[in-house]
Amino acid sequence: ARLVERGDSDGTESDTLDDVEQGLGLELELEWPNTQLDPDLFGLSICSLVRDFHLLSRKKGDPMNRYSRVCASLYLLIFCLVIQLFLLAEVKKFVSAKAVHDIRIAYDTFEHTMYGGHTTVVRTAPVIERRGIGGMWGPYFNESAFSELPTEEQAAACRIPLSRPFFFWVVLYIWSLVCIIEIRKTKDLFLSLVVNTETCQSMVNSLEDEDSE
Repeated sequence: ARLVERGDSDGTESDTLDDVEQGLGLELELEWPNTQLDPDLFGLSICSLVRDFHLLSRKKGDPMNRYSRVCASLYLLIFCLVIQLFLLAEVKKFVSAKAVHDIRIAYDTFEHTMYGGHTTVVRTAPVIERRGIGGMWGPYFNESAFSELPTEEQAAACRIPLSRPFFFWVVLYIWSLVCIIEIRKTKDLFLSLVVNTETCQSMVNSLEDEDSE
């Protein structure tokens, strides 16, 4: 950022903001350096849309090649998004669904045994799920009943993912940081390309050569 004098000033530059506050007719001009787009399909699509339409407006190159590159980049972007949605659906169907099903059965057995059958049914489908009456501090919870469970049932109850608070919060903390980083990158890109970028009458003026300045 730099300060440039306007009006009756002699055109010299200033390094402080005191003159602006004193009302001497100085303006603050902000110059943001150019930053590279991320080397991914989103960056490729943005670059292709802006650059190829700019060159098409200036009638440079073969139009068919320009349109083909724009369509190819958009096709790759849509194809990538479809693959991500497909993988999410398939992982939920074939990976996490089986794990959640087994966890529900293991925890139902644990609750029924630890409370000596004094449970209430909270869900019947897809599997029955029972919870002890009164909780751990109630009259029916028997800590010694854990030894009555078979070894496999004990292991299943003790190895339920994310049942350990410290491990759960560490995973949640890392996941939250990743989400915040992605949201911030998306916000900065939106502000840079959509909100703060000046509009022009034609794509001919959308780009300029820095070397010619």
